[in-house]
Amino acid sequence: MKKKLFYFIFSVFLTTGLTVSPVCADMSDFSDEVQAEIKKIQKHNKEQKKNEMSLNKFYQKNPNSMTPQDDDYWDLAWHARLADQGDEESQFVIAEAYEKGKDVIKNPQKAVAFYKKSCDQKHISACMRLGAIYLENKWLKADKEKALYWYTKAAKEEYTPAQFKVASLYEEQNDYISAVLWMEQAVKTLFPEASDLADHAPELTHWRNMAKLQEKMKARGVKNLLLHENCIQPLSPAKVR
Repeated sequence: MKKKLFYFIFSVFLTTGLTVSPVCADMSDFSDEVQAEIKKIQKHNKEQKKNEMSLNKFYQKNPNSMTPQDDDYWDLAWHARLADQGDEESQFVIAEAYEKGKDVIKNPQKAVAFYKKSCDQKHISACMRLGAIYLENKWLKADKEKALYWYTKAAKEEYTPAQFKVASLYEEQNDYISAVLWMEQAVKTLFPEASDLADHAPELTHWRNMAKLQEKMKARGVKNLLLHENCIQPLSPAKVR
């Protein structure tokens, strides 16, 4: 009866993950099989504790180290290790931690560095955040060319918001050829059955006309053409006559 009761308690320990105290009443009371299982659990507990101490020691020497006060420490520490191993999701998590100062001291430079590592592995959210950072003029000096570079990385992964953003940035640069290309891709993604994409993006009509003009001027060897109505000088009455 005692052995049956022990097996029941033992099964509860195994299924719930509870630990077994290394101090047992009298091991000789149990069969060899039960004693072997108890020793396995004790060994597992010792290894788990050893790994935890090793991880703690590692991060005390690591720039990402922090005091292990709660579960958040171990979550972030685990992500830091995976980030060092090249995991793009963990690199994004560490970048956010440095940006927001979550369990670490805020460090914009490290945040950007980890965002770049993550984006280079096609992590869309990291690419989008980098694009926004270079437009915010907050940590780093605003740089639309760099913002366009990172937004384009997300756009190439067929992420529609990024495609719209890239189209908008090209339009601001008066590059209507590129703007039309990205706008059409974005609209096609949202409305694949649309017969006329301009019905869902009215600005496309104007952009297409400007793109055609740019193509003509490009063919004539004209570079850096500013397409604006103020650039068009009307003929004087004398020249008309």
